[in-house]
Amino acid sequence: MGADRLGTVDDRSIRMRPTAHLGADTMHAALVKVTIDPVTADAARSALQEQIIPMIKASPGFIAGYWLEPKDGHSFSIVVFESEDQARAAAPAAGASPTAGVTVDDVEFRSVVGHG
Repeated sequence: MGADRLGTVDDRSIRMRPTAHLGADTMHAALVKVTIDPVTADAARSALQEQIIPMIKASPGFIAGYWLEPKDGHSFSIVVFESEDQARAAAPAAGASPTAGVTVDDVEFRSVVGHG
């Protein structure tokens, strides 16, 4: 069924939501691991909310992003884009410092094989 078709489940009409694309159009995620200096953690969180998230959300192909709470000075983000090229263009490089006290430790790119 396409995204605009109606289907029935237990005699109730539902609108089908688009699902992950197949083949060359598969969504891709950027998995980013960072180290956060505890001294600058509050400022880093403010920069994340006020600068980094709005910038990433405005990136071409952005679908969704999740920035996880730091634990023991480390955190992760998972940001999904329409294509691998868009994910790579928006992701920071390993070794970068997107804001004071934050260092990007590792960046990986993965195809999205399912979502719910």
